[in-house]
Amino acid sequence: MSDYINGESFPKIRITDLTDAPVSGIDVINLDLCGEGGLIESYEESFKRVTTRKNKRLIDYDFQGSRIRFTLDYSNYIKADMLFVIEEIFMYNSLPNSYKLWLYPRADKPGRFFEVRLEDGAFDLALLPQREGHTLPILKFISVITQSKNFVTSDIESFRNPYYVAEP
Repeated sequence: MSDYINGESFPKIRITDLTDAPVSGIDVINLDLCGEGGLIESYEESFKRVTTRKNKRLIDYDFQGSRIRFTLDYSNYIKADMLFVIEEIFMYNSLPNSYKLWLYPRADKPGRFFEVRLEDGAFDLALLPQREGHTLPILKFISVITQSKNFVTSDIESFRNPYYVAEP
């Protein structure tokens, strides 16, 4: 088995157009590799929990999968042209009735994708002291539905997937 899961390439976002516009279609946005902070995936399992009265025992049930948060950290350095790409993502995100965003955390694993929304509408921006680029942007996405983590390796196409995954 390989030493890492989920690929090693740059992230990309695919936009699907939900309108009946004459030029409807798909846009693919390739993002730069993340900086030192990397691309972080955080998993929050979705289930119900009760505590018994008698012995305060926790009982978990009704597992539905994970809500996944993706953090793309460009806080050390980002080029100006990537800032225009980020602005394009914010534009598509601001029109949820017209567009869906599909995040491919690593482009070299095209079978691993998630419908996402920006978690918040904010990011910081600063100019580096020698004016060689910008710093601070961190993009945060959250999966639209709870689902499988859909881990993949170079040896195994995909781990067992007990949860529903939406197809684009």
